[in-house]
Amino acid sequence: MKQLKMSVLVFMLGILLASAPATLQAEKVKAMDGVSLVYTDQGKGEPTLVFVHCWSCNKGFWDAQVPYFAGKYRVVTMDLAGHGESGKNRDKWTIEAYAQDVAVVVNQLKLKKVILIGHSMGGPVVLTAAGLMRDKVVGVIGVDTLANLEQKITEEQYAEFTAPMQANFVEGARNFLEGYMFTPQSDPAVKQRIIKTMTAADPKIAMASMKALFMQNIAAVADKVKVHIRCINARKNPALIEAGKKHSASYEVTYMDEVGHFLHMEKPAEFNTLLEAAVDQLKKL
Repeated sequence: MKQLKMSVLVFMLGILLASAPATLQAEKVKAMDGVSLVYTDQGKGEPTLVFVHCWSCNKGFWDAQVPYFAGKYRVVTMDLAGHGESGKNRDKWTIEAYAQDVAVVVNQLKLKKVILIGHSMGGPVVLTAAGLMRDKVVGVIGVDTLANLEQKITEEQYAEFTAPMQANFVEGARNFLEGYMFTPQSDPAVKQRIIKTMTAADPKIAMASMKALFMQNIAAVADKVKVHIRCINARKNPALIEAGKKHSASYEVTYMDEVGHFLHMEKPAEFNTLLEAAVDQLKKL
């Protein structure tokens, strides 16, 4: 009887080990300017889903999406230069340089068909990247971003908005995040993880990246690319639909309720379902 119990235990342990997810090995490639870019690559199936994080974030913010989609698609996540595990030895922190980072990873992996998915700053980054590899991009999916493709901001408005962060980055960034990026329903643990990560960013890189983001002429970028755009946004961030349609091949927005800016982390199950629907829709175009 003891031998039987032991055999059953060994058998069950074998099943558990076989089904346990393997540790995802990060890989590296050099950006156009020599900066080391860290990315992960798993799963199979086209199109490949390429996930790009937001300002002062990292590829780990997509942890709730990777296992969900890797069973059906090839899934790539990456740390843009200056973020996460990627190198910081860059002189100019621009959206165009970040877009080149995305293109470098896509070309390194010899991907033929991709859907670029970008959260917040990642939206303009992937939209710009789409212009660098037109023949490969099926479409772009923005996550609480690309809500107004005609948005413009003056130097004065930018200076006023960022003054607290320029004076004290950690305190200013924390106040900004706590004041605008969450809702009363936001999970405290998720909220604190996000704030801890983002306030630990290199202030020089963070502020240069934010200025590049705010000053970019996103309408001109969209006009040049004319790619299909789908957005999954928080309800509190309504999109200008007509502006989106004017500057893209097609433009549609789906909303999530009772979520803040990090909707994919706050309600991952609901978000994943909506993202899957957006991917299926783009595949048919």
